[in-house]
Amino acid sequence: SRPNCQSNILTRLGFQKVGHAMPVQFSRPWGLGHEPKVVYFKQCCETYLTVLSFMLISLRCPLVIQIFGVNIMALYMMQIKYTREAIKDIAETGSNREDAVRPLIEKCGGKLINFYGLVGQEYNIVLIVEFNDLPNYLGMALSGILGGAIADWKTVQLFTAEEMVAATETYRATKEVYSPPPSK
Repeated sequence: SRPNCQSNILTRLGFQKVGHAMPVQFSRPWGLGHEPKVVYFKQCCETYLTVLSFMLISLRCPLVIQIFGVNIMALYMMQIKYTREAIKDIAETGSNREDAVRPLIEKCGGKLINFYGLVGQEYNIVLIVEFNDLPNYLGMALSGILGGAIADWKTVQLFTAEEMVAATETYRATKEVYSPPPSK
């Protein structure tokens, strides 16, 4: 039946059933300091989709959840330092590295947002990429790094202003729970 189908989808997403009769309640068991999200489902498909879409958007998690057209993508800044030999080869051939890296990113399920060259810095290029999950991002990074042209790299996860505001909400809700070690 329809409610069982909905329950199975939510169970796969990591939600735990906390009610037995319709409307069914589900709570999100993860999340530091957040009150569990409780969602009431009716047998009406439109209500279910609306509530599910709102719930997924409100998670603000770095992993993508692609259900019913809702995407939540993580944004990363990747700083890359080429080997001396790679810099020489790029300079002598005029190779466009943006054109070289874009297919790799897309093959791994990501999207290249921006590509920047740097001069006089520790790193030579910066990529801004979106990925649906960390393993796909790391797989892309390893493919590039193990090619031999990269001497060093660094990843920084980027957050939107909205996510930073949400973090302050978590802080305010949990600041009394943790106490730092006592000073001497």
